[in-house]
Amino acid sequence: MDEQEAIHGLEGLTNQMLNEVPQTNEYARGVIKEWMEGAKLHLKAIYYKGMRVGEGFRAIADDFPKEGYEFWMTGIHRHIGLCRNVVCGFNPFYRTQKPKP
Repeated sequence: MDEQEAIHGLEGLTNQMLNEVPQTNEYARGVIKEWMEGAKLHLKAIYYKGMRVGEGFRAIADDFPKEGYEFWMTGIHRHIGLCRNVVCGFNPFYRTQKPKP
């Protein structure tokens, strides 16, 4: 997918996770926003270097051997995973639900 599609997908995932956290819990919502912003920076670094990500933020085999790609892809997944752990504190079934596109 192109950079704008990837950013839009990441923003959609962020909003989906934020919807699972009560509005009154500003700390948890702030953590999710901050960590997802970190994922966005990893994503932008990939595209800045002329590489790309696949649907669902999957690695592209042709780009995987390139310098920095594994680090940035791992970073995206790490940030998303940390946020999902926060959401699971409010909705324990979140991890088993199929993510919305």
